[in-house]
Amino acid sequence: MEQAQMKPLISRLQQSQNHAFQPELAPICILDLAVIRLRTFCYDTYSDFLPIREAMHTNLYYSPAQDFQLPELTDMPRKLTALINAAAGSTGAIQGTLEILQSLDRRLQETQQQQQSQSDELVVVVEMRDYLAFLQQTLEGTRRKNEYLKESVQGIVQMVYAVLQQKDNELNLRYGADMRMVAVVTLLFLPGTFVATLFSASW
Repeated sequence: MEQAQMKPLISRLQQSQNHAFQPELAPICILDLAVIRLRTFCYDTYSDFLPIREAMHTNLYYSPAQDFQLPELTDMPRKLTALINAAAGSTGAIQGTLEILQSLDRRLQETQQQQQSQSDELVVVVEMRDYLAFLQQTLEGTRRKNEYLKESVQGIVQMVYAVLQQKDNELNLRYGADMRMVAVVTLLFLPGTFVATLFSASW
C-alpha cells in the first residue's frame, strides 16, 4: 500500500482506538476506504458520461437538458468504449469488495455468537456489523449506479453508430448525385466527341 493510501487508514485506526482489541478493525477500515474509492470512481465515471448523454439529447424525461458541446462523432466510440471498460472494471471490484465484506460479517457473526450477552466486546461487534451493513448498502447503491451507467452507455453506442450510418448514407446519396451529373455531362458531349473523332481520322 502506498504512503498516500496509508494516511487515511492510519487516521481511521487512530479514531477507533477504543476498538483496537478487535482483530477485524483494520480490515474494516481498509474496506471502508475501498468502498469510498469505488464510489468516488463510479461517480467520476458517471460525471464523464453526463456531457455525452446531454449532448446527444437522450435525457428527455428526468431533468431539463443541459447545454453541452457534442464531442466529435468519430471520437465518440472510443470515449464510450473507455466508459464501458471503466464500468466493467468497477463491477468486478464491487463484487470482490462485497465478497470480502460478507466474509468479514460472517466472522463477526461467529464472534457475536461466542460473546456473552451485554458484554462490552459484544456491543463493539454489533456496532461493527451495523457498519458493515451500511457499507454493503453503499456498495449495492454504487453497483446499481454502475449498472445504469453500463446500460446507458451501450444505448448511446448504438445511437452513435446509427447516426454515423445515417451520415454515411447521406454522403453516399450526395456522391451518387454527383456521379449522375457526371454521367449526364458525358452523354451530352460523347456524340460530339465521336463525330469529331470520326471526321478527323485519316482514311
